[in-house]
Amino acid sequence: MEKFWPELNPFASAYNFYESRFILKPVEKTVLRTWKERLLKRPWNPFQKTKIITEWIPDPDLYIINGRDVYGHPATMARFRQEMNNANR
Repeated sequence: MEKFWPELNPFASAYNFYESRFILKPVEKTVLRTWKERLLKRPWNPFQKTKIITEWIPDPDLYIINGRDVYGHPATMARFRQEMNNANR
């Protein structure tokens, strides 16, 4: 399995891990508009078939700030902990 986290400094005495549910990444998806939406929405534009929706997903990256503080989304941190436990066995 690929490493998805940054390389941690082995000479640092301790790291502080922080989780935040607000560390998200935008993903744009193109979706077909319904006929109801095409005919009844303003401004009236029935010829536009698609619309772009922005969804926010957990950011799969970890961020190291000030050399010791590691920030990430809770789902990413859980995956990081699981990978570290598997690596230590």
